[in-house]
Amino acid sequence: MSPVPWRAGSLPLLALLSIGRAPQALGFGSSATTENPNVLVVVVDDLGWKDVGFHDTTFSTPNLDAMVAEGVELSTFYTAPTCTPSRAQLMTGRYSYRIGMQDSVLHTTEPRGVPLTETFVGEKLQAAGYSTAAVGKWHLGMHMPQFLPVERGFDDFYGILTGGGGHYTHMSVSPEFTPRGGSGKTRTFSGPNIVEGSEVSDDNQDTRTHSTELYTKKAAEYVEAMSAKEDQPWFLYLSYQAIHDPIETDDSWINGRSCESISAENSSIGETDETDYDNRRIACGMVAQMDNGLGALRGLLENLGEWDNTVVIFFSDNGGLPSHGSVNRPFRGGKGDYWEGGVHVPAFVSGGFVSAALRRTGVEPYRYGHLTHVTDVHATILGLAGVPGADDGGNGEAELDGIDLWDSLVETKAPARQAVVINLNSPNFASSGAVRWSNYKLIRNPEPKETVIYSRVQSKLVEEEGVVSESTLASAISTVQAQIHLSEPKMYMFDLEANPSESVVEGCGTDRALGPVESCANLYSIPAFRDARKKLEGIIRKADRESVAPTLRWEDDGPLADPSNWGGWVPWRDSSGVPLALYGGVEVDGAPEAQQQQGAVFAGYAGEAAGGDAITVTSSYARFLAMVVSMVAAGSVVVAYRAGQRSGYKVLR
Repeated sequence: MSPVPWRAGSLPLLALLSIGRAPQALGFGSSATTENPNVLVVVVDDLGWKDVGFHDTTFSTPNLDAMVAEGVELSTFYTAPTCTPSRAQLMTGRYSYRIGMQDSVLHTTEPRGVPLTETFVGEKLQAAGYSTAAVGKWHLGMHMPQFLPVERGFDDFYGILTGGGGHYTHMSVSPEFTPRGGSGKTRTFSGPNIVEGSEVSDDNQDTRTHSTELYTKKAAEYVEAMSAKEDQPWFLYLSYQAIHDPIETDDSWINGRSCESISAENSSIGETDETDYDNRRIACGMVAQMDNGLGALRGLLENLGEWDNTVVIFFSDNGGLPSHGSVNRPFRGGKGDYWEGGVHVPAFVSGGFVSAALRRTGVEPYRYGHLTHVTDVHATILGLAGVPGADDGGNGEAELDGIDLWDSLVETKAPARQAVVINLNSPNFASSGAVRWSNYKLIRNPEPKETVIYSRVQSKLVEEEGVVSESTLASAISTVQAQIHLSEPKMYMFDLEANPSESVVEGCGTDRALGPVESCANLYSIPAFRDARKKLEGIIRKADRESVAPTLRWEDDGPLADPSNWGGWVPWRDSSGVPLALYGGVEVDGAPEAQQQQGAVFAGYAGEAAGGDAITVTSSYARFLAMVVSMVAAGSVVVAYRAGQRSGYKVLR
């Protein structure tokens, strides 16, 4: 199967890619003779199991289909149920519960990120002599400069630091922020989201061009630049914002192709279908647009003489959302769930380097059905780059949970792992999670309701006076868990070979017409499956013991992060963690760090009257101290209330 040539959309990408020019004419050397291959990792946001042509022919993905047909499909590939934990596991090669990233996504104004004690894959590849670049969605921390991609292993970065935003407006909007103990005025903060390096990009003004085309264009620029470095391999992390909401693209990607025929009437799913088919038609167009971009990148690599020395690893960060048009069938559930539909995603390994390896070992392209996990991508990349895998032998590197899959994929076809911890939440989120062993899966709370827990606890904290204690926070979490019926764990166990859809059918096990019990029942309490249950429970209990405290502490900097202060969504704290703005106060200019941090605890006296704004008027430290002294002398005490560093505030008299 041959890749389909790129079709012009709203962007003159063809000229940029220079397709048709020989690499010698461009003056570029080829890295095809280098010992280690280039690596292109492509992550698509919220892509459901049937949101690709190689799983559903109503989706138009000829370039993806060609790459799958030439490589190895990872047909049992797992991620976390939401994007930040999945991306953290990719970057670190470690289970999210070991690094404090197990709970929920990063919310836009949260002052947290993947701990700086973790070494990202880009950093390891830089040390091994690779050029590195990242394009697209980051979502791993942005409140301080050292959490940005260019400080965590990437020579270049272009994309959004937030979790999503308009594909044409290039704007991200924060979750609602309500000051605690104040006026109760709820606000959101909105601003441009495209960043290049660490600066807000002028491309935010280009509201006629979809994010997918901007990312493909920039990826092509980086590939050209990195390929020009003779005998130096490269790593490109291309993380498309599509098909995350808003579900939008130009009609030209829908009309005149298979997407046009999509409708509820043409669905074969039946009465249990929850898919929004109006959105599915558009999502199909978004996927077609992304597929077209990957075809263009492949054409560029071929013309540069780089394709034969490139490994492509493709996957979704989590399952799709039916309300956004995704279909995860035959799997149950979707994004946010521990059902298969939330964590079992499309994935493959391909590229000219893979094809050549398969030919050398006499292996035809095929579907690798053994267990694989997002952490394995990290370990496999290190193996390809010749970077030794980390262990616990005292070399200073954290032990990896990922496994190098290369030999298993291209030579032995044997299972590289027997078990995997799909993800495990902290007790704050009811210790929900899922593990696999052999063909069995154990789930603790298949629908963990992360967004519900987060928002309800946040609402309860708004009611609190003063600094929130650990016991108050724990009480709020416990109350919310009881309200949504997660005080007692809901346990499920399935044989996924016999029951891939995790069906629980009434009468299964007694009515022979329904088939054997393993095909239609929750096996958790059935004595015949006690040994498998014991094995699975041993895995999840070990993970419970090894789990570290989550970084998510319901901290929210609110107006301190307001992008209108900085021209867009970029860091709002300095490298010491000191906010660059104060609540209704002044920016501290040249103050000692300890005193700045103390100042950051104060909510400006006028803050409540101003509705909780943060201002960044530059002032001398003397003026700041004078303001504080005058407030104290007037009998007012100004306090920023925090759960950790939560930034609700109130003026007390």
